[in-house]
This record gives sequence, C-alpha cells and structure tokens, in this order.
Amino acid sequence: MQKIVIFIILSAKATYIGKATASKKSAIKNLCDVNSTVNIAQLLSAIGYGFLRTSATEMEDDGNIQTMKQRGFQLINPTEKWFPGIDVLRHEFSSWEGIVGKTPTFSVEKELALKTEVNNKIECRRRKRFNGRYQHCDA
Repeated sequence: MQKIVIFIILSAKATYIGKATASKKSAIKNLCDVNSTVNIAQLLSAIGYGFLRTSATEMEDDGNIQTMKQRGFQLINPTEKWFPGIDVLRHEFSSWEGIVGKTPTFSVEKELALKTEVNNKIECRRRKRFNGRYQHCDA
C-alpha cells in the first residue's frame, strides 16, 4: 500500500516555475521487486565495476579491457578520522542553509478540484533570508 501512495505523490502533476534546468521524470522502482536476492554488497560491487569499465573521457563501457587498466576500487570510511573536516561539511550540507538556502528561487503551482465545486490554486514559495531572518519570497 505504501508504494502506491508514494507513486501517487511523486507522479502528481504540478507547474514548476523557476530558472533551473527542468528535471526529467524517471521510473520509480524498488530493486527488491525486480530481484528479491539483491543486497547492498552486490549493489556496491556492481556500481563499482560499472565505473571501472568506463573510461573517464569517453562514457562508453569498455568491459574487461578497461577494467584491467584500472587499479581496482576500495570502499572508504567517510569518518572524521579518515577525512578530517568531513563532519563540518556534513553539518553544513545538512543544515537549513545548506539545503534550502542554496536552492534557487522557484514556485510550484497546482490546481485542486474540491468537492464544493470551487477550484483553488495553492502556491508554495521558498523562503529567503533577509537581515538574518527567514521570510517568504512575497514578504
């Protein structure tokens, strides 16, 4: 049931107004629905070998020939011990300013038909920071 609700929410039609490049819709699929034996280790390995088979300058799959030219790959541990300063970056990118503050101004418009035979338009806008306080774009 949750998959159906998520699909409906993600596929809802709306008008996006902004200066950013338009996003392209992609299929929504749970990997376990396609292959019930999939696991994280296999997935990471498949993605890693996909990168090893692909030349950085020519985005083509060169198979084992390109893989043999590479030096393999190693999973890393993204911790402060391995990468000093990564905790500061993680905090910055997960903060309100890192997520919303760097998002270009945009608005979303969607018309909703209500049972009372009244059509309403709901407009949501990103909030902007002004004099240290967040305000709606309209303010």
